[in-house]
Amino acid sequence: MKPKYHRTKCTVKLQKSAYRNSEYYLLVEAYPVFVENSNEPQRQFTSLNRIITTPVWDKERPTRGGNFKPKRNAEGVIQCRSETDQEACKFAAKFCQLQQADFDNRALYPELYAQKQDADHKADIDFLQYIRELIERRRSTVGTTCHNQWGVLLRMLEAFTEGKTVRFGDLNQQFYDRFREYLLTEPMNSGKALSPNTQKLYLTHFKTVLHTAHKDEILAVDPCHKIKAIKGEESKRVHLTRR
Repeated sequence: MKPKYHRTKCTVKLQKSAYRNSEYYLLVEAYPVFVENSNEPQRQFTSLNRIITTPVWDKERPTRGGNFKPKRNAEGVIQCRSETDQEACKFAAKFCQLQQADFDNRALYPELYAQKQDADHKADIDFLQYIRELIERRRSTVGTTCHNQWGVLLRMLEAFTEGKTVRFGDLNQQFYDRFREYLLTEPMNSGKALSPNTQKLYLTHFKTVLHTAHKDEILAVDPCHKIKAIKGEESKRVHLTRR
């Protein structure tokens, strides 16, 4: 079985527009690329969303179709008559270099690359969706009150994030501090801020989510110790005495 990233070469290519004869799309072609569950090499094309109209053709390098290949400088950058097009080709060449380095790293350091891929995948996991799934996972192991409190925490976070998708890669100290401040100051259903004990309760639940994500190996580091605790109020105990 051939290695998946064996001698992959990246090259900037031009693709003629199907709508205008004078326009050419800039693409980066990678070959050979080996994908999962296949030993057959593939060509991978990446569109750069750049169009040029003034490439300089190399009359000494004809193509099989009877046209000519674009002229390139010593660094392999496609040459153009227009300054704007030339800048686009420089951008394409730089992107090509970065993609080439990525393929080279896959081949030279497969274990490190696999770790990076795994880390990138975990960083892309939806944080709020993880909490929804965690609530269901815990349903049979916690009491009804605790289960309901986790549901309230989820709704708080949905309101805090204003319905936006939050990935684990978006979590940082600023996010934690802002949510803590939200618990301290944001008016809730009654129009008033939560009591200190309730603030403390939901911050504890929030930390439990983060700690569980660390145990699930989604977060590489448990951030709970960096989140400042909220001090609750001491409950006043009433003692009954005999008369």
